[in-house]
Amino acid sequence: MPGNEYCEYCIQLGEQWESLLTCQACGITLCCDFSTNRHMSNHAHNCGHAVAITAAPVENWGWYYIDKPDVKLVELITDNAP
Repeated sequence: MPGNEYCEYCIQLGEQWESLLTCQACGITLCCDFSTNRHMSNHAHNCGHAVAITAAPVENWGWYYIDKPDVKLVELITDNAP
């Protein structure tokens, strides 16, 4: 599920982001919890969308948001994993 290459909320605020995540429920791409604004965390908490993966095509990681605002890092499994 491809997303934007920017966080639309950070753009509106004139802010920068560290990394981007794409929500696997709705496809929106927002900044991750390594970024100051944590927009994906807020989206997950407000919308109940629990899984987001990195928007960077060369990276392989994601966040799993569950019933609370704190998150757990999960490793994604790919077909070309060793």
